[in-house]
Amino acid sequence: MPSKAVPSSIAGQILHPSKLKQLRPVGAASDRVYESLSDDPHCRLEAARRGALASLPRGAYQVAAIILGIHGSVLGPELHVDWGAGMGGPGTRIGMTETGAGIFIATLTIDRPVAGLRLDPTTRNGKFVLGPVWLQPATRSGAGKRWPGWVGGLLRAIDRLLPPSIARCRWKASLLVRHAVRGADAADIAAGILADADRQAILSGLRRAFLKLASAEDRARLEAEQARLAQGGRGAGWQDPTDAPIDSAACSVKTVAFYLPQFHPIPENDLWWGEGFTEWRNVKRAVPQFVGHRQPRRPADLGYYDLRDTEVMRRQIEMAKAHGLHGFCFHHYWFHGKRLLERPVDQLLADPTLDTPFCLCWANENWTRRWDGADHEILIAQDHSPEDDLAFFRDLSRYLKDPRYIRINGKPLVIVYRPGILPEAAATAARWRAEAARIGLPGLFLAATNAFGFTDHRSIGFDALIEFPPYTRPVPLINERLTFYNADYAGVVHDYADIMQAAAVEPAAGSFIIPGAMPGWDNEARRPGRGKVIHGATPELFGRWLDACFTRARDTAPPGQRFVFINAWNEWAEAAYLEPDQDSGFAYLNALARCVRRYAEIEGKDR
Repeated sequence: MPSKAVPSSIAGQILHPSKLKQLRPVGAASDRVYESLSDDPHCRLEAARRGALASLPRGAYQVAAIILGIHGSVLGPELHVDWGAGMGGPGTRIGMTETGAGIFIATLTIDRPVAGLRLDPTTRNGKFVLGPVWLQPATRSGAGKRWPGWVGGLLRAIDRLLPPSIARCRWKASLLVRHAVRGADAADIAAGILADADRQAILSGLRRAFLKLASAEDRARLEAEQARLAQGGRGAGWQDPTDAPIDSAACSVKTVAFYLPQFHPIPENDLWWGEGFTEWRNVKRAVPQFVGHRQPRRPADLGYYDLRDTEVMRRQIEMAKAHGLHGFCFHHYWFHGKRLLERPVDQLLADPTLDTPFCLCWANENWTRRWDGADHEILIAQDHSPEDDLAFFRDLSRYLKDPRYIRINGKPLVIVYRPGILPEAAATAARWRAEAARIGLPGLFLAATNAFGFTDHRSIGFDALIEFPPYTRPVPLINERLTFYNADYAGVVHDYADIMQAAAVEPAAGSFIIPGAMPGWDNEARRPGRGKVIHGATPELFGRWLDACFTRARDTAPPGQRFVFINAWNEWAEAAYLEPDQDSGFAYLNALARCVRRYAEIEGKDR
């Protein structure tokens, strides 16, 4: 479409974002950075003249945007079009194609009046910084044609006379989109607008605006600290140990890691979260919220695995055994006869060559859209009853009879994540014990976790309480000590060392406490910008925590009852995992191996 057919007020016009916050970087007062709000990340685009969008002639247009993603959170911006009935109906969403260097282009075919345009980052807390955004008729002559020579000369003069800045980009955009519509497509124009020097100036301005630092020395110090923390335990412990594999049988204290069976698609998750969903999707999308925040988490040796492949679990078992882990505790999902995510443990049960001790923890809470087990936005609910108690145990019994199933004092270990929400927990325990006797089991060893503040296992007829960090005694927040990229961060941050010191449950008289530790915790992937972060975990601190747990287990329990539980083997969306990642490698597994080896040597000398 020739440019003369388009009203001059909209042809090649820079569109202005509304409902945006303005950040003022250190530097020229004319520099402005537009950033989408975390609670309303949609950027509505407006023409300078009211009603200009509605007056566009029919035809093909390009909407082009130069987007700089703050801390990498722009996953795939979309153009939303309001044809007069809002932006949620059919034909209102158009994907944008990245042509390189943060330049995104969408082709918009107009066959009716346009009521509004909007850019959407496609993530809940996704933040993006907009450079120039403009709309122009799609060129019929194809890409590659250049603008008139005098325009190129003026561009070079602007670059020579004005320092790199956002303001300089806007000057060049105004020039090019007004005079180069006929000869060049959006990608050509964008390449002329955003030189490398401009990009570096914008990024530098963003860094200063977000960190709000007074001096270059402070910036260098914080950036160095961020780099150091991002490396985790990299160093001597980063690689897999060259020592001989650790035999957990040589140590009387047995470590068991909670195991998340979520990493394979199921129809229910397809319905609730989109086809093919696993939590890898959340893990990949996480972004750092403050200086030193280790996100996203990236698996190393095992990769983004699919637990439908039994060879994945075989490799996990080999890795766990080599580092002294005794076995796995699978989270078990039962909802009034409906089981979810059962495939990995069923594959283990069916294949005796997957030789690892295991037990089950009934995750007996509702599934919710907020991933918190509360009573809002329920996806699938529990329905606790005497009949459900018996049905659950009868289904469970096939696992309890397996020779690999973990036993304490000869009795199969059954763990309940939240016994406090059972209507009559003591009656439930009695029914299970009676049913165990009826089918010929030598009894049950029932344990509860201390999740959500539960502590009194004896009052409900259970045998033990398992510490399940990060559920601990209260510890202070450290938000005020951090420098945030996300000015609208609504989450809480605690110090890992504080959690470690507060983790031990105060034992009541006659209670049996099984110690627990965690390599880390951060559910940013599940709750972007509003989660809970335990900051500052290192392999060295984790090793000290394990050492204290081993000592407590030896001091408070006889042989055969000495266990330490670790949260977790593979809770990637909560950053609680022993599996190697690309930052710390095998450092956390090596910390476990050193602890098991040390206590095995101590016990060998005692004998």
